[in-house]
Amino acid sequence: MSEATIRAQIKTVLESVSGIGIVHDYRRHSRSWATLKALFASAGTVSAVTFYRVACPADRDTMPTILRRHSFKLDFLRELDDAAATEKTFQALLDAVFEVFKANQTLGGTCQNVDPLQVDAIDTEDIEQTLYHVASCTLVCHERILYT
Repeated sequence: MSEATIRAQIKTVLESVSGIGIVHDYRRHSRSWATLKALFASAGTVSAVTFYRVACPADRDTMPTILRRHSFKLDFLRELDDAAATEKTFQALLDAVFEVFKANQTLGGTCQNVDPLQVDAIDTEDIEQTLYHVASCTLVCHERILYT
């Protein structure tokens, strides 16, 4: 399979998670927070995940194959509401994403194997005087390629 096929399947898997919000399959950029906020808003509140490939090391495996490891970074952003205990909702969302990838070890046959989702960091950020939950995760997808 290709990186584009794997990327499309990751998006499909993420969109299957209840309450995930907006899913962008590439890193979004703008100098304007208002523009980005509009891209990340779902049902009137900021709730989104953006994912993108950050590395792809490859090794020769047994002849005639190459093993590629597509490393994707998943960045989560969700508006914080202390009174609504969104901290707990955000943590539950991260666990749901972990579970959905755990249950789909080959991403619907698009790759040989998917490592368990790594939740690398969970924090809060103040952006334009509004607090947001943020998290950064890593997902590594293994692809075996035949060559001649």
